[in-house]
Amino acid sequence: MIMNSIRLRMMLLFCGVVGVLLAGSHLGYYALLRREIRSQLDRQLQGAAAPVSRDLVSEPDSQDINEFNLVDEYFELIDASGHVLQRSRNLQNWAIGLEAVPRSSSETVC
Repeated sequence: MIMNSIRLRMMLLFCGVVGVLLAGSHLGYYALLRREIRSQLDRQLQGAAAPVSRDLVSEPDSQDINEFNLVDEYFELIDASGHVLQRSRNLQNWAIGLEAVPRSSSETVC
């Protein structure tokens, strides 16, 4: 009876320690990779936005973004104050909502 009690306690202690180590390692990986994943996503988005921005620089009054209607791709052109200037056709009924993204006023968000 006493042996089972000690065995049970040791098994629970072992499971607890392994659980804490596993959770700690996952939190460590997340802390190390969080910044890199975000910067990689920003680079990819800026690369995808480059042709659109070049077109806007060459023709500032064009309404090309309003004509976009791509499946699973949504575009909004927003000025520095946060007002929507243009929106793709498949996004007419709802907004993306960048106010939920924490950022400084000088930071570009894609």
